[in-house]
Amino acid sequence: MNSRFKPVHQFALMALVVVLVVIELVIVAFQNRAAVQVILQEQNELLSVQNKLTDLELETLHIQGERLLAQHQSSVVWFAGTLGLAFIFSVGVLVFQMRYSHLLIARLRQLAVGMRGVASGKFADVETLPEGDDEIGMLSESFKKMTNQLQSQIATIDQERKNAESANRLKSQFLANMSHEIRTPMNSYLGILQLLEETPLSEEQQNYLNVMRKSSQSLLVLIDDILDFSKIEANRITIQEELFALSDCTQSTLTMFQPQADKKGLVLKSDIQEQVPKLLVGDAERLRQIITNLIGNAIKFTSQGEVVLHVFNRGEMGGDVTLEFQVRDTGIGIAPDDIDRLFQPFMQIDASSTREYGGTGLGLSICSRLVALMGGRIWVESKVGEGSAFCFTIVTQYFHRVQKDKKDPPVEVLQGRGRLDDLAKRKPLNILLVEDNTENRLVARQMFKKMGYDVDEAVNGLEAVKQSQLNAYDIIFMDLQMPFKNGFEASAEILENCKEIQPYIVAVTANVTEEDRNRSRRAGMTGFIAKPFSLADLRLEIEKWSPPKTIDNQ
Repeated sequence: MNSRFKPVHQFALMALVVVLVVIELVIVAFQNRAAVQVILQEQNELLSVQNKLTDLELETLHIQGERLLAQHQSSVVWFAGTLGLAFIFSVGVLVFQMRYSHLLIARLRQLAVGMRGVASGKFADVETLPEGDDEIGMLSESFKKMTNQLQSQIATIDQERKNAESANRLKSQFLANMSHEIRTPMNSYLGILQLLEETPLSEEQQNYLNVMRKSSQSLLVLIDDILDFSKIEANRITIQEELFALSDCTQSTLTMFQPQADKKGLVLKSDIQEQVPKLLVGDAERLRQIITNLIGNAIKFTSQGEVVLHVFNRGEMGGDVTLEFQVRDTGIGIAPDDIDRLFQPFMQIDASSTREYGGTGLGLSICSRLVALMGGRIWVESKVGEGSAFCFTIVTQYFHRVQKDKKDPPVEVLQGRGRLDDLAKRKPLNILLVEDNTENRLVARQMFKKMGYDVDEAVNGLEAVKQSQLNAYDIIFMDLQMPFKNGFEASAEILENCKEIQPYIVAVTANVTEEDRNRSRRAGMTGFIAKPFSLADLRLEIEKWSPPKTIDNQ
């Protein structure tokens, strides 16, 4: 029977059977009535002629009447039997159709449930689909084939995704390793340049030194941009939440660019709205990275006028504050058709700008990703020949005095040369330098001498542990990657062996990933300096030092 037979057809058939039965009953009733009338008429005729017929004729007529009556009764029985059989057959057909309809509905429901399961990702439900040679079975078989093909495609895509993630991890690891290998010699290179600046130089030598420093800094920016972009692509950048002073973040950036601005005759200043909170909880380093990139670009493309950093409070809600930063310049401006390409990776508005101004084309793309991670957005307002305004927002927390679990704002380091010798007098400290690279030890040793310190040295982690058992050091500057025992293991062992006081351990490494920072914290290291480091970096960690607490008082 056709599986597409619908229940409404069954009710129509049942109604038709009932109508036929009623019609048959009416026909039989009329036939019986006519037969009775014929018999009564014949009886009346017989009664009228009864007196005229002989006994033999009466007997014959009686027999014929009984035979006629029997034939009529037989006809009635045959009609009734035929009608009953037809009724029974119709009822049987109706019952069969109703039962088959229930089976059909159950199979359709089973098919629908299986399809919904597959649609929600439960591919095992495809095995519960109904089977058979009817249309539903054929539909189930087709759906199974389609599901198997879909599973195969998903498995292929998943494997390709895993391969891509593995390749991305290998790429990130390769870039991190290359960054480490480049930063290590760059540390001694830039350190020597900085030490040379502290010596008497002729004008010609100073010019040579400026060129070397500018080139090395450009190389370092290139390394940082590629490493940051790789980490963003691999979703390995996380936003930290630490207490910081916004003025320190902005002012340190302006101070860094002030010599460039002075050289071009530009006015470089900041304008922070009074409603902006002084202390914030967020990622100061990433915020400084964004501001540094935007101010650097503004100075690069501005030949006269000014570069101004504006900061506005755009609203507070539930402890969060939305800040808007604007870096406005009076530079060359940007054409409207070029604005959409600014935040795309490796893009320059004009290829010639790479030669004229330098850069990788990654800075603004990285800024865009970082702003998004900090809950904001970035955009540009510009007119050709009139200047540009790079604007972005971030959502951060403002500091509550009741908070006790946040770090104090960073200490602002004085940059004056004349006060370097005073540091060792103000803070007479016993310092241990742990570094396996000979050139880096030489650079660091000379930098400490500039601050008035004679430091002890260790060439690996194993030697550092031995020396810490013989001497009580106030600060240990610890390289992380060393032979025999790395900086993580050495720091943990040194802190474990300290029974009375805990030294202040500073991680000094060319590995600048967030994983390395977190791992150094877990090993007990308090400070962190990325190579190549400067004299100001070392001085900052010394300024942060305070008399250690004994184990009993902690």
